[in-house]
Amino acid sequence: MMGGRTVMQEALFYSFRIEDYVQQDHLLRSIDRFVDLTGIATTDAYLVSRRQRKKVEMLFAHLQRILKLDRLRLRGPNGAKDEFHLAAAAQNLRKLAKLQPMPALAPA
Repeated sequence: MMGGRTVMQEALFYSFRIEDYVQQDHLLRSIDRFVDLTGIATTDAYLVSRRQRKKVEMLFAHLQRILKLDRLRLRGPNGAKDEFHLAAAAQNLRKLAKLQPMPALAPA
């Protein structure tokens, strides 16, 4: 085992029940009668949106984990903008490199 965790998994998450926080006669309880959201997840627009959101989330995850952009090192708004632009340029170069065909290896 790498590093033992002393915190139980249950302590990392919390449960939320609307019954504990919202009164019985509150407007939030009756909103289900007026808005029908059951068909949204089956539309083509929703599926396209979900796929696009996943792409964006994967790019941000790559920025944070691989390029270590979880913390900005340059000061001020301009420094943060410049650092983010450099990271975005690195991602674009990575995409361009994937588009280039691999050169054939010469037989030995």
